[in-house]
Amino acid sequence: MSSYNKEQYDALDVVRRYVAGLGKDEKSQLVATLDDYLRFRQSVDDFLQKHFGSVCSQACYRSRLSACCSREGIVTFFADGVINVLLSTPQEIDRLADVLQNGDNGMKCIYLGRDGCLWRLKPIVCAMFLCDRAENEVFRDRPALRRQWEAYCERKKRFTWPDRPVLFDDLEAIFIAAGYSSPLMYLHNSPGLVRVKQQARREKQEPNNLLHPWRVAMPNVFAQAGAIAYRFVDETIQVLLITTSSGNYLTIPKGLIDPGFSAIETVLNEAYEEAGIEGRLLSPPLGRYRFDKWSGRCDVEVFVMQVTRELDHWPEDYTRRRLWIDVSKAAHRVKHAQLGNLILKLPEYLKGVTTGT
Repeated sequence: MSSYNKEQYDALDVVRRYVAGLGKDEKSQLVATLDDYLRFRQSVDDFLQKHFGSVCSQACYRSRLSACCSREGIVTFFADGVINVLLSTPQEIDRLADVLQNGDNGMKCIYLGRDGCLWRLKPIVCAMFLCDRAENEVFRDRPALRRQWEAYCERKKRFTWPDRPVLFDDLEAIFIAAGYSSPLMYLHNSPGLVRVKQQARREKQEPNNLLHPWRVAMPNVFAQAGAIAYRFVDETIQVLLITTSSGNYLTIPKGLIDPGFSAIETVLNEAYEEAGIEGRLLSPPLGRYRFDKWSGRCDVEVFVMQVTRELDHWPEDYTRRRLWIDVSKAAHRVKHAQLGNLILKLPEYLKGVTTGT
């Protein structure tokens, strides 16, 4: 059994044993907590079936690629497994356990069968992944439809992003209180997500201006720092882009400059947490770009990082994908045009810089 399969199997076994020990009323109460989430998932499924049903087909399965992200195994939250077990029959759960124990099924993803996904309710990351080809085909001339999809991606955070009480965090907490643990409990294990929860708790206790020294000049301007990470492949510069937390866009590793942290410390930390890379920062910074968010504006100082190490696993690998791409393509694929302009300056910048941190 591979390490991925074992991790998945152990989490499934934990959930199955816990649920089997619940009384009828206890299980019904737990299922009732899923109502809002299930309505959201049904709405998403309806949207995807209506607008992507003719685009996203069995071709993904026949090509032996995962229909979501073409990784060796899909990314699952622990709560995904809890929800799936609560909704599945014992036979369906046994089938999942069987494929995990027996290993390679010839597909890119262990959970793919001849008729598609073996889960009763697909993991949220997989269910809401759209490949570039599908997005371009459906959204290219339909900006209103793209905005509708972006709204769904924001709604997803109401269940998964712990800057407030959310279902996925609550489900993990139930099992932790019962004495169980799992590497898939990202909302309690991921340093980045734990920090989000800590920040949210502090926001309830302290005035915004005292809490957020990264609000600069104006109260609705947020100071961030990020890195354009690069490498050389056959003398060609490649830039590392990552998906945003929603999975809809490509960007660079970046984040808010938290209390007590410098811009350089922030960049190194975000590069590790969001992209799983380590490296040397070059001096001076490449520039800045700005974009609107949180009913205000983010002001991002952008550094350049020469990547020296790329990790196989990192804190946010459950929700972010990495993509190495050449400079011109990277500049046109990021969401913000100002960031794209900075990326285009990279080749000239590298001709006369010095190594920093």
